[in-house]
Amino acid sequence: MKDSWHKPLPATIVPHTETPQYDRKLVQDILQDNPKSNRIFEEKVNTKTVQTDNPVTNPSIRLEKKQLKKQRRKKLWNRKERKQSGLYEIKETQYDFYLPLHEMWKQYIEKAVDLTNHEAMANQLLKADFHGCLMTIVQSKSPFYVGISGICVRDTENTFQLVTPTNELKIVPKQNNIFQFEIKNKIIKLFGSHLRTRPQDRANKKFKPKTTVEM
Repeated sequence: MKDSWHKPLPATIVPHTETPQYDRKLVQDILQDNPKSNRIFEEKVNTKTVQTDNPVTNPSIRLEKKQLKKQRRKKLWNRKERKQSGLYEIKETQYDFYLPLHEMWKQYIEKAVDLTNHEAMANQLLKADFHGCLMTIVQSKSPFYVGISGICVRDTENTFQLVTPTNELKIVPKQNNIFQFEIKNKIIKLFGSHLRTRPQDRANKKFKPKTTVEM
């Protein structure tokens, strides 16, 4: 069976026609040694279009497809256009609006982090999603940031955007700040410098343990 498929086409084959008789003969010629050639024809050929020559392409159709592809590309915004459109702006700054998000984050983080294994916990926290986390800056190189608290509504590579209980949007840098939050009534502190990666990249990043951290 296997060898019959690799035999050269018989010399009796003529240019493609749409007659079933020709298609059946083509299959029978190819599968000369296979007694099941009729069944193969009925199951795999008879209900399908068999193309035995190269399709004729129309240059105008090809040009039309190319133009459609260019039009689709134009519809997609690049990063600069998305930023100019205000897509990244946080327009809702009501603290109560984000409380349900915070409750969802608590359920997520309690399942994602193993508090009984400190080594695993550290790695899990560094890869966690902080959208919805209620965090407070407890130590900073700049005294201006100490005490700022709010629910994280946006996590970028270098900043957290927090909505505070006073309904203000605060953009705070990760670098040189220590953030504190709670998981199951346990206080957790994280160096923001360790989180200076986009959330989508942080999930697959390998973190190396550091004995000391510069503020």
